[in-house]
Amino acid sequence: MATGAPILPGNLGAMDCRLEQEQEAFGTLLLFGLIEAVTQDTAQRSLVHFAGGTSTLSKT
Repeated sequence: MATGAPILPGNLGAMDCRLEQEQEAFGTLLLFGLIEAVTQDTAQRSLVHFAGGTSTLSKT
């Protein structure tokens, strides 16, 4: 993908991110990234959970 990250075969989609920040909080390491590229298998329907709800992905 854009950053050179490999994509596993057979997945419904992938997001390629560049690491922007690491922060430790409450014994957990939080990683913040910037999305560089997105892929989607348009032959399959995928379900996404976002903002408290679910929807399917669509190409725009």
